[in-house]
Amino acid sequence: MNEADRNRHIDSLMCVFDLDIQAAVRLEKKISTRVLFLYDRKKAIETFQILDKTLPDEIYTKIMTWFQVNMICKDTLLKLNGNNMNADSHSLDPDMPHA
Repeated sequence: MNEADRNRHIDSLMCVFDLDIQAAVRLEKKISTRVLFLYDRKKAIETFQILDKTLPDEIYTKIMTWFQVNMICKDTLLKLNGNNMNADSHSLDPDMPHA
């Protein structure tokens, strides 16, 4: 890797992906939901938005808490497999507080 490659940064990013999740937030059955990830380094924006507006509030809160505990911006794209992410494979803290 040359010096120019080491100094590259992402300034802004928008990514839509499908999230599969169950054990990571202790759900009875696996669900899949579409997520929007927005990042802007200069504006200090790093947000996840669940696009499925039909999710019950309890599940929405559990998933958003999972994102806060487990997702670090620079690692988000590394955890994608195509346009999918399996949350159960990427939890940092198995005893994280669940909403």
